[in-house]
Amino acid sequence: AGFQINDCADLPALGCPVIDLTPFLNQAIAQGANIHNNSWGDRENYMPQNTYTAPTADMDEAVWRNPEFLIVCAAGNNGSGNDTVGSPSTGKNVISVGAAQSPTIGGSAESLANFSGRGWTSDGRIKPDLIAPGQTCTARSDYDVTTNNCNTLLLQGTSLASPVTCGAAALVREYFTEGRYTTGVKNAANATKPTAALIKAVLLNGAVDMSEVAGPPPNRDEGWGRIQLDNSLYFEGDARRIIAVDKRDYFTTATQSPYIIEFESQGNVSAGQIKITLVWTDYPAAPAATIALVNDLDLAVADANSSTTIYLGNRFDTSGNSITGGSPDTLNNVEMIILPANTTGTFRLSVKPAHLVEPPQGFALVIGGDVRRISSPQSTGWLIRGE
Repeated sequence: AGFQINDCADLPALGCPVIDLTPFLNQAIAQGANIHNNSWGDRENYMPQNTYTAPTADMDEAVWRNPEFLIVCAAGNNGSGNDTVGSPSTGKNVISVGAAQSPTIGGSAESLANFSGRGWTSDGRIKPDLIAPGQTCTARSDYDVTTNNCNTLLLQGTSLASPVTCGAAALVREYFTEGRYTTGVKNAANATKPTAALIKAVLLNGAVDMSEVAGPPPNRDEGWGRIQLDNSLYFEGDARRIIAVDKRDYFTTATQSPYIIEFESQGNVSAGQIKITLVWTDYPAAPAATIALVNDLDLAVADANSSTTIYLGNRFDTSGNSITGGSPDTLNNVEMIILPANTTGTFRLSVKPAHLVEPPQGFALVIGGDVRRISSPQSTGWLIRGE
């Protein structure tokens, strides 16, 4: 834990080497946990770091069986080179968290800590997912509970960033369970229990680019960016709004009609970029699989007034904005489309089942920015008018 590196996890109940995480995770699930922190890695002194291991598959399987069970994992402290994100944070269904610097020790929250594990995974997936503060003060000053010592100690590591992310995830979950979606005001009539995929999508959708990291998100260093919770959630009076969709077991065959909604944007730049984020909890892959993705969904957005302006998930230019053309992503179970803040018009969004090996397959969808939903989901149709 923390900044220290060991041959394998040195926490109680995990064992060394880590063999089977299922009983460990099942205990938390049985006790009613909805968010599970993991500030450890199982291959800390082994290379390559970025592989899909048996513990990684156990993590993915636990979320697949329990769709409201969100798992957060430290990205590892083997940076600063590429491909150093560590197992089990290489999982598809977990949130992998890297560490930002801290101004308290002369660093910048806009910069990545040098030890933070970088992407990509061995099969090229985008990891880490998010960045959170990883250099922090704690009351664990002398590691002795008998001394009543209340001083603080500076610790650093992605092990610190991971629980910070759990706290943010808990607030996102509370937002939905208190019924604050869609108005931003607590309303018991709107209360719902979000899936792990929806919480992850909300956090990713509101993440911000770290100005001192080279290149826009997604990139190897910061993934989709640094958590900014007030950018992820809408409250009364905010310029930035969100549209959230949480579908469980929605697709049963690969020939099923796409899920479609329409939305509009009036281009209020104070609301920031328009971000469309698709996340699905995927079936676990076999350990050491060459490609970890099992069920593949495709995200696409079309301009309602143009038959040729169609954006696909995870196709970006050098400034981080989505571009037309290209092929659908076949690696990630997170797909995003990002449009400039001043974008105006009506758009049609589609989530399509491209490949289903283990149905049924649910998904979560979040649209953020100066956006308003203008139609209900349609059971038929594709992306553009007149097809």
